[in-house]
Amino acid sequence: MRADLLLLLITHVSVIPQSFYRALDSTLSFAHLSRKDLLFERKTYKEDSFSISIIDSAISDPIFLLEESESLINRLSDTVSLTSIYLSLCRLLDFRVSEKGVLNGTDPIHNLVNLIITSDSLISTAFSELAKTQVDSLLFETTYLFADEDDSTMLKKRGILRLTPFTIDSVPMDRYLKLLEKVKRKQIYLAGFIFVKGLENILPSILKNMPGSGYFNIKGVNVYIGTDKNDTYQLKVPYVVIDPEGDDVYHIAKGEPFKSGIIIDIEGNDRYIGADVSVGGAVFSNNAIFDLSGDDYYESKIISLGAGMFGCGVLFDGDGENIFKGEYFSEGAGFCGTGILYSKGDDDYYTIWDFGQGFGGTWGVGILKDINGDDVYRAGFRFLHVPLLPHSTRSFAQGFAMGVRPDAHGGIGILIDDRGNDQYIGEAFAQGTSYWKSLGLLFDLNGNDRYLATEYAQGAGIHLSAGLLFDLNGDDHYFSRFGPSQGEGHDYSVGILMDFSGNDIYHVSGGLGVGLYNSVGIFCDIKGNDVYSTYEKWAVGSANPKRGRIGIGVFLDLDGEDVYMDRARKNGIRTFKYSGIFYDRP
Repeated sequence: MRADLLLLLITHVSVIPQSFYRALDSTLSFAHLSRKDLLFERKTYKEDSFSISIIDSAISDPIFLLEESESLINRLSDTVSLTSIYLSLCRLLDFRVSEKGVLNGTDPIHNLVNLIITSDSLISTAFSELAKTQVDSLLFETTYLFADEDDSTMLKKRGILRLTPFTIDSVPMDRYLKLLEKVKRKQIYLAGFIFVKGLENILPSILKNMPGSGYFNIKGVNVYIGTDKNDTYQLKVPYVVIDPEGDDVYHIAKGEPFKSGIIIDIEGNDRYIGADVSVGGAVFSNNAIFDLSGDDYYESKIISLGAGMFGCGVLFDGDGENIFKGEYFSEGAGFCGTGILYSKGDDDYYTIWDFGQGFGGTWGVGILKDINGDDVYRAGFRFLHVPLLPHSTRSFAQGFAMGVRPDAHGGIGILIDDRGNDQYIGEAFAQGTSYWKSLGLLFDLNGNDRYLATEYAQGAGIHLSAGLLFDLNGDDHYFSRFGPSQGEGHDYSVGILMDFSGNDIYHVSGGLGVGLYNSVGIFCDIKGNDVYSTYEKWAVGSANPKRGRIGIGVFLDLDGEDVYMDRARKNGIRTFKYSGIFYDRP
């Protein structure tokens, strides 16, 4: 049976209760509206070559976004395999995988080497319609794409990877996108699938029969088999490392195009220290770390810790209390490729500057999945968001995606945390939010959680985009200093925040089911005694019209004794000016 068809056979568990849909329908009906009215035209932008169907559908239809989010939770929750995760990501990217065998023979070391050679070769075919100088132009700019304009070292990130040593002039964005259009992105996705599936297939044979220690060069790939002592590695791609145990240290050099790396570490408290494009970071290549147990420390620079640009980057950690420290485009980030950070450990700490922790750029998807523990996600606190918020910083993280305004769609960013009392700490643009023809998703399935942000956060779609946050269980605290936040769409967008149970606290200047500038905002708290703290005009079920079109803001609280700062919003159903709708079930 084809692997992609297996997704259809996964038992579907209802996440969104029917009581929500009944309440939504009756509330809309009270305002002389229906679900069809949520479909008013929002695709007002010009078409481009980088569209992804789920993004356009999510922007156009909030009900589709809810249903697709429920489906994603079913496919991604609990101890799903990496291959299954990758198949789900391919589906989001409009790519259906066909199986292709690359493993010949029974020797796992040679199979790993063949995996690198085959996937690298396949990635190179993605650029067959470009001249070598054009490929170099893509390389020259790619590592610089997400550098911050306030970073004094940003120019050093331009051109750190290239095929030739000759100076290449900077490529303006319009020319860069013309080159990107020629890339056969599906070859990159296929190479990533072969890489991920091959690794998971080979791993059991390594665990069953650990090869003897030593160094080998096989077909140009450096192969290191470690000892049971504390080993130190100096690695440069292409490489394969298999280490059985010990507290090991990995020093990993900057990546190179069309050269991949694999690390499999079975036991020990290990340290991974990397340069740019390393430690599970890939550009024009694939790169993976499988660390199966131990309390580990990961620190790298840009494009790292499960990040893929024109490739696939994977970081899998199977156990322990771990620390992950990256700079930008890190910890589950994808651009014209895929990035996966998957931790099954306990209490983990994640920190980056920006663009990560589940980030998607054009033709890309990034996912950070954490199964266990009381985790801390920290993004931002490096570059000020001037002039809009001169005293706050940019995050662009924690289930965030962004396109290239006005010329190109973005991608899909996903953060999913299965259990634990977690803290999500960000500033501007964070936590199930997106900007410009993109889709940002944050799913927290269990635990008493804290969400802290500054603005554009917690289920917000900003400028022709869609963002969603689901929190399924626990007594949670949501704080965003400013809106648009907490189930708010702004400028032809969709924003949704749903909290399914617990006694929760919400604070935001303006937000909570708000549709601004021809957008849809939906907020729903299904169970619990809640507190709502707001002070702006556009808050708690409100909307405004612009450009001859409507906006719709829906606020639903379906249970409990609740507290509102606005005395007009208490128990019952009512409409407010334009298409703002409020319902608090007594």
